[in-house]
Amino acid sequence: MPVIMIADINKSAAEKLIAVQTEYMTDLFNTGQAQILALSSVREPKEGFELQIKFFKELDAKLANIAEKEMTMLSEAKEQLIDVPETNISGMPDMYGIADATTRKNA
Repeated sequence: MPVIMIADINKSAAEKLIAVQTEYMTDLFNTGQAQILALSSVREPKEGFELQIKFFKELDAKLANIAEKEMTMLSEAKEQLIDVPETNISGMPDMYGIADATTRKNA
């Protein structure tokens, strides 16, 4: 039973990470295309330079946001994985029909 739970947690985390990366890559592609179009209409070098600075600042912010999302997802998966042994150990007495000490004393 613990293996299935761990596999499910890992699968869910991987699916979420893949979705975030896919979204980021699509956005990166679209932003890059828009940047190329914007730069192709520039007549002054200074304007092109300013567009590039703006582009890289936005790209940096997006990358930081994606990294933060990924770290949050990985932290959540880590917490779930940490809970697996505790959950399984606490369920062992019930699974094997073993009464805990308090139940035996009261009987």
